[in-house]
Amino acid sequence: MTRAAVAGSHEAKEGLLIWEDGPSEPQAKTVYVTWDREHDIAYIAIKREIVPGEAVRQVVAEDVVLDFGDSGRLLGLELMNAATRFPSEMRM
Repeated sequence: MTRAAVAGSHEAKEGLLIWEDGPSEPQAKTVYVTWDREHDIAYIAIKREIVPGEAVRQVVAEDVVLDFGDSGRLLGLELMNAATRFPSEMRM
């Protein structure tokens, strides 16, 4: 598996990895990518470490699973068929 922080990626530089935490200024966030190439599944975590049981709700939509914490905040997402969804810069 490959793990990489994508804060320096072209997506981050183009402002595609920016979330708003409320009415304040948007701030760039670092996401962490784990990619299991054998099964072609990637996990994009919004925070560095997600402890077991922290994700209390999952939403499944086609080939994507969204994990949410008890506050309703997105913790991460799992992508099936990751090789076809990642931009070439992320295919390490």
